[in-house]
Amino acid sequence: MRALVLGALVVGTLGGPAFAVDPSLDALVRSGDVPYRGMLVINGETVVKVVHGTGDRKRQEIMSPGRMHGDLIVDNGKTFWHFSPRTQKVDLSPTRQWGERIADRLRLLTRNYRLKMVGCEMVAGRSANVVELRSSHPDRGSQRLWLDQDHAVPLRSERRNAQGRLVERNEFREISFPGQVDPSQFLLELPANVAITTSVRLLASGRTLADFHDSLPFAARLPAYLPSGFEGMDLHLFESKGVTSLHWRLSDGLATLSLFMTDRDHHPDLPTATAVALAPNREAHLVEQPGRRMLCWTDQRLGYAMVGDLSQSELVKVARSTLSDE
Repeated sequence: MRALVLGALVVGTLGGPAFAVDPSLDALVRSGDVPYRGMLVINGETVVKVVHGTGDRKRQEIMSPGRMHGDLIVDNGKTFWHFSPRTQKVDLSPTRQWGERIADRLRLLTRNYRLKMVGCEMVAGRSANVVELRSSHPDRGSQRLWLDQDHAVPLRSERRNAQGRLVERNEFREISFPGQVDPSQFLLELPANVAITTSVRLLASGRTLADFHDSLPFAARLPAYLPSGFEGMDLHLFESKGVTSLHWRLSDGLATLSLFMTDRDHHPDLPTATAVALAPNREAHLVEQPGRRMLCWTDQRLGYAMVGDLSQSELVKVARSTLSDE
């Protein structure tokens, strides 16, 4: 949950009639390279001190709530570090960033979303251009962003599901743009007694299954059906708590879907999930959470779990496209 809270760093703004930066999809994507410092409020309760550098590098320190105070997150584009002062442990896992895939993100955003100017407002003492991002595909959510007029960095964001219900809201209480940030901010200096753990150990990465050659410990099979607008971005083979899994990340430029595959012997037990029919004598299990759904199913020796803000019917289509004739 902490990683999800800290990962929510999408925000927006709007101001006067003369725009220093044109409020466009291109400007929004490239704002990931703008250095800034600020205090971010996530969903009205979590307050995070943020330092953002070029290359979308992030340093985030949780100020509240008290149970998470002092937690430090650093993502330098290669490694994601999470330090807890209570346990005196730092956990390492792969980066969450797009890295060099900026052109891919812009292409997908342009193909799948329409940006509309809806006004100008002040956020955190700065002029912002209020824009709406609406999907070209039915049954998808939308975002309203308040983009800084000078830098196109989101100062506030509101994400709504396909039914128009607000599922996430982030806003900078204060923000400044220093022009550059000391690169040492993205190096985590730890006390000598800190234990380093690796909850997720990256084993291999690729763009297609062929990139893994014989390194997969199970016969992975990708879905034949993908929701409109989504493309596979990358695949990561990782080990966590002794279990090896394959993570396929998909995106439409704004929304992200994750498909996890592993040996069915390690498939999660979900006693509170809702059973969903896939085929005669075949079912999946659905877990509903605010802003996202998770559908889990098995086929032959594989266990699958797909997570994202997608309708149940679309998740079921993906699952059915993986089924064999067992």
